[in-house]
Amino acid sequence: SDLIYIIHNRENDKYYVGQSKDVMKRISQHFKGTTPKNSIFAEDYYTSQFPNRENIFEIKIIKCETKDELDKREKDLIREYDSWKNGYNGTSGNI
Repeated sequence: SDLIYIIHNRENDKYYVGQSKDVMKRISQHFKGTTPKNSIFAEDYYTSQFPNRENIFEIKIIKCETKDELDKREKDLIREYDSWKNGYNGTSGNI
């Protein structure tokens, strides 16, 4: 099924919103355990002043019923969390 996943940096309140059929696989492309493999997350991770940086990223998953709902929801969340301008997203969502 189609899923949206939200990666939230609890230290600086930055977000990443993505979509995938296989979220666990996708997340393992971003992270190895709690350590970022993806440079967009790595910089904030390695410069973190958080007491335990293992805990700065939290992940939330939302299930969608249709591809249209998925794309709309992703766009809405990117806008809501301002994750394109002030977060980790490179675009405003699937066009």
